[in-house]
Amino acid sequence: MMQDVEPPFENTISSSRRYKGNHPTAGFFHIIFKLVAYLTYMFGGVFFGDSYILFFVLIILLLAADFWTVKNVTGRLMVSLRWWNEIQEDGTNKWQFEAGDINSVHSFDSTFFWVVLFGHVVLWGVNFVVALLGNWKYLPLVTVALCLGFANALGYSKCRSDARKRIELWLAQETVGMIAKNPDLVTAAAVTSLGSVRDVFSSRFSGPAPTATGPDVPFQPQYAFPGGTAYTASHFGPGTV
Repeated sequence: MMQDVEPPFENTISSSRRYKGNHPTAGFFHIIFKLVAYLTYMFGGVFFGDSYILFFVLIILLLAADFWTVKNVTGRLMVSLRWWNEIQEDGTNKWQFEAGDINSVHSFDSTFFWVVLFGHVVLWGVNFVVALLGNWKYLPLVTVALCLGFANALGYSKCRSDARKRIELWLAQETVGMIAKNPDLVTAAAVTSLGSVRDVFSSRFSGPAPTATGPDVPFQPQYAFPGGTAYTASHFGPGTV
C-alpha cells in the first residue's frame, strides 16, 4: 500500500500567495534590509530610548547591507543589470555598466525591483525634509540613508539607459549588415512597396474605366446638361463640339 508523502514546505503554499517572479529569495533580500532599517528609524526610540549611538549604528549597518546587496546581488539577478564606479588615475570617476540578457527578465521581478528601489528613496526623502524642518538630531542619519539609496537608484537608472542604447546600436548594426549581405532582397522589397503605393494612388485618383456599347463601337464621351439629358458626340453636328 502506497503511503502519502508530505510535500516539501515550500510547495505547500500556492504560488498565487507567494512571490510571482523567478527570484523570490533575491526579492526577499531586496526589501528586508530596507524595511527593517525604516521600521527601526520610525519606532526604534521605543526600544533604544536615549541610546542614540546604538540606534544610529544599527540603522547604518542595515543600510550598508542593503546597499551592497542591491548593488551586487539583487540587481544582477532580478533585472540582469550591474553597475560600479571606478576612480581613474587623474582622480575622476568613471561609471561602469554590465547588462545580461534583458529579454529573460521576468516582468514581476523587474516591477518589484524598480518600485522598491525608488520607493526607498522617496521615503527617506520625505524623512529628510521632516528632519530638515526641525528634527536636526536625525539629519545626519537620514542624509546617509538618502545618499545610499539615491546612489543605487542613479546607478541602475544609468545602467538601464546604457543597456537600451547598446541594444539599439546592435540592432542598427545587424540591419546594416543584413542590407550589405542581401542587396537584392532589399531592392525587391523596395520595388514591392513602390508598386503597392502606386496601386493605392491609382485606385484613389483615377476615374472609372470607360465602357462601350459593343466590341466594335468606340467609346463616345457623354455631356450632361442642366436639363438632365445626357448626349453623346454623335448627337451634335460637325463643329458643334
